[in-house]
Amino acid sequence: MAGANKRTTCVLAATAIIFIIVIIILCLVPDPCYRNDPRPECQHPKHRARVGDITTSPQPPTSTSSSSTTTTRSPSTSSTTTTEKPSVGDSTTTAFSTHISESSLSTDDGSATTIVSDITDSTKITETLEKETTVTATTELPEDGTTTEMYYEVTTIDNRSTTLELEKIGNETSTSTTFEATEREVTTTETSEETVAADMSTTETSESGNITEIFVTETATTENDTDISTTETAQTEKVTDISTTETAYTERETGTSTTETAETENETDISTTETAYTEQETGISTTETEISDATTASTTAVYTKHKVEILSGDICNTPICREVSRRMLDIMDPNDVDPCEDFYQYSCGGVLDDPFLKPEDAQVYADNIIRDALTNGDKDDEELKELFVMYDSCINYTSVNKTHRINLAMEVFNELGYKFNPMAIDNYKIENTTEPETFDLGIALGEMMKRHFAPFFDIIVDVSKDDRTKLNLKMVLPSFQSAFTGDRSKGVCYRIFKEKVEEAKQEEMVFDVNLHYKDYENCTKIGLGLLERMNHIKNSIDDLGLFDFIGNTTSREKINSETRQELDMMLAKFANVTPSIPEIRRTILHKDYEEVTLSDIDDGTVFGELPFKMKDVIETLLGQPISNPQDLKIQVYFKDVLAKLFGIIYDIYDGQEPLMQNVVLLMWMEHIYDDLISPLGPPPGSPDYCFSAVTKLMDDYVSLLYLKELSEQMLEDQMKHMIDLTLGLMRTQVEASELDSRHDFLQKLVTLTGEIAGVEGSRRSLQWNKDNIMINITANDFTANYMNLMQTYRKRLYSLLDNPNIDERTLWSLLNFPYKKTGVASPGLNKFLIPHGAMSPPYFYNGAPAYINYAGIGHMIAHEILHGFESTGMQFNGVQKSAMKSDKTLIEASECQAMKLSNTFHVNSSTDVQYSFQLNASLNLNELLADLAATNLAWDVYIEGLRNQRTKSLTSTAVSPRPRITEILSGGGETTTNLYDLALIHWEDKLILQTYFIKTAQNQCSPTSELDILQVMENEHLPPQLRVKLGLQNNKLFKEAFNCPIKPEDDICFFNPMGLN
Repeated sequence: MAGANKRTTCVLAATAIIFIIVIIILCLVPDPCYRNDPRPECQHPKHRARVGDITTSPQPPTSTSSSSTTTTRSPSTSSTTTTEKPSVGDSTTTAFSTHISESSLSTDDGSATTIVSDITDSTKITETLEKETTVTATTELPEDGTTTEMYYEVTTIDNRSTTLELEKIGNETSTSTTFEATEREVTTTETSEETVAADMSTTETSESGNITEIFVTETATTENDTDISTTETAQTEKVTDISTTETAYTERETGTSTTETAETENETDISTTETAYTEQETGISTTETEISDATTASTTAVYTKHKVEILSGDICNTPICREVSRRMLDIMDPNDVDPCEDFYQYSCGGVLDDPFLKPEDAQVYADNIIRDALTNGDKDDEELKELFVMYDSCINYTSVNKTHRINLAMEVFNELGYKFNPMAIDNYKIENTTEPETFDLGIALGEMMKRHFAPFFDIIVDVSKDDRTKLNLKMVLPSFQSAFTGDRSKGVCYRIFKEKVEEAKQEEMVFDVNLHYKDYENCTKIGLGLLERMNHIKNSIDDLGLFDFIGNTTSREKINSETRQELDMMLAKFANVTPSIPEIRRTILHKDYEEVTLSDIDDGTVFGELPFKMKDVIETLLGQPISNPQDLKIQVYFKDVLAKLFGIIYDIYDGQEPLMQNVVLLMWMEHIYDDLISPLGPPPGSPDYCFSAVTKLMDDYVSLLYLKELSEQMLEDQMKHMIDLTLGLMRTQVEASELDSRHDFLQKLVTLTGEIAGVEGSRRSLQWNKDNIMINITANDFTANYMNLMQTYRKRLYSLLDNPNIDERTLWSLLNFPYKKTGVASPGLNKFLIPHGAMSPPYFYNGAPAYINYAGIGHMIAHEILHGFESTGMQFNGVQKSAMKSDKTLIEASECQAMKLSNTFHVNSSTDVQYSFQLNASLNLNELLADLAATNLAWDVYIEGLRNQRTKSLTSTAVSPRPRITEILSGGGETTTNLYDLALIHWEDKLILQTYFIKTAQNQCSPTSELDILQVMENEHLPPQLRVKLGLQNNKLFKEAFNCPIKPEDDICFFNPMGLN
């Protein structure tokens, strides 16, 4: 007992010591710094506004000066401060501390109201008014003390008024505020014991009540999320400076408090700190906007982020619209960023490097639907039962131990029908008398391709250049990636690249992306990446015991060593002649191929002498004899590269057939081992591993599963309507243009169609596959299912060659999948495909204003249409591969944009690293051109939709038609401004147009300011920062919307196949 008491005493003493140490540490550790923290110790670049500036030479962000603010305040009684009219001029200058938007108004008679603000400090209002305007804001506290109702009323001289009721806010706060603005005074009355964190914008009023706008943003808080505390306010008057800081997002509850004030008269800084977002309950900003009776034709507006509130009020008063508004505000940069200088930072700065707030991703939405359906779906569904059996067998694979996996993998390996040849070593015949089986390289390669593995080259299908209703074979470098594992050599080299980025961060140096990408390429081909791959192969040989059948230890080790050495040398030789990934990608996208016949290949005309017959490869692959090889056309990409690769293979095969046999089988073994035993990525049997397997190998099943889960015909109808409207408007614009190529463009547009995958089409495709292709899926036998799916995938691919028509089965398996988020254009087919996966945020919000969706899915539709008119699309006239006549203006615009892409770009990250790089203009140009024209086309389609809706309303109702725009502007006619009329006044009200551009930019937002080297160098799409800068910020319509300087070359550089400016 004494010993137990002693131990208890020791434990308690140790606990007390640890507690004291923790308290001391907490007292010594300073408060964390946040962005724009005014404390001296926080004046480090990483605590300031994040920089995403992209320039050909770095430029600092533009800032806006602010004025001082003064307001008198009393805790218990109302007080009034009157600012007398200045003696100079007739204008009234009033400064008070309210966070408002930045805008300017001009009236028909020349009088003006100008409002200028600084987002982080104070607000200065300069007014020139000839008539009286009163703005009243009242907050009432119900008796139960749980909710607050706020009403804002604006009254103009003609006694028209607008009342806006905000949402009830669960908040124990009592505030009553009245603002009165006259020609000579601004009256402020506030009575408060506790202060609600509120952000109120101002009221703009022109003479005769032509326009009145209210922008109010109030932050709602909950009792569980946010603790609002205030100190006692002195009984005497004191000067208060209220500044609102950024909204931060954390996983914990965050207190919002105000600083203490003295009992005597002094200056008090009341700061509203970060408002917390939690996983259960979130205090969110509610935005309401009321548009008054009419607007002025000469109205202009300078946009700040709070003007996104145009989404609310009469224009959009549904919950989804308000949610979109809040989301857009969250994503925008909270600091003072000039949109003309850096529109990407302006639009996306709120999510860059934020650990808790991420941009929306449509692919994540689609993937989550599929994952949930795979786990919780109806497994008795007769149409999809094979999918569920396969997925479950994969999940159960995690219970199989490694030894058993090795045995199963060897069964898959042996299914090919070939074994390693011990005759590759000199003394084999002395030890053994049994001759190995005959090895035919051509047949072996065909058997591997049948199982979805192509070690040297691949043969797949594409649209015929002579007939867009037919498909041909095409020969390319290996293009398919494994559904189960990543590339091991690339993985290790990418880690090395990331380490170099970290070193650059520490040294705050310029990071040369092109130089380090060259190092990355060398690493993957002949450096540490290849070494890592060869070491992995050595380990897999040992695990599988591939050469254990050779009894003599010395012979076994020799054949092992010689085979790996020959493979290493062959891969290094391949690396020396293989083009870079960007060049491979560019060549495929630009359709740079040479069409040959099978007989041309086998007679040596195309590649020279081959170590095998290509006819053997294709007959094995297709499972049928080829009687007329001279008639079988093949599109050959990289003819010269393939000729060199075949020469390397021939040098090994000639006289060393057993060694070549072992090298090829070693590559086959590596593929099986990586897929089934040791993948680079999610472990075998994990949900991510199995999800990748079924979505890449059972796309026909997954497509139907996904579309069944959606079951929203309304979305499909909306998408079809947007496609039809976009195609119709482009035809109209081209017809009205003065383009030299107008006639050719119209002919192509007549046959251009947009495709959407429907449930019934997917059901027909899947049933055809079931009826014509054997699909064997066995419960709890993942390796057997694995091999069956590999072969089934290739059978489905080659079955398309016999399809009499290009139907949905071809489109939604060869070109795209319904559950993907991006559209695809096929100039050869003269079609484009918009998947259902794109009909989700951030591209589409059901119930949101049309201009929001046209900035997303509408832009995507326009983008894919316009691919038919860039350099690759112009190779096809809508019927076959035949170059179209281009227009001089389009050629000049293309050359201008190519010149811009050839610049050296600098991108600054938040970690003080400046990325410097040059792009491959030939890879990125077509995407940039499609982006440029799509932005304007999608906006034009939105406006055309408003016109059509207005015309339909005029012709479908028996009541008197709406008044003309001139009547509305003069104050006559209806008492409520019509949205369609507002949008049609040559965008006089630029708020909608500006919001359209912001949403278009936000669809490209990245969660980080760091650059992805692979995206910059290998992807045809520009990195997000440049896609916004070059594709949006250089757009003349954008510059008009944001009052940015317009350069003389803007017209020349604008790519517009519609022929309209």
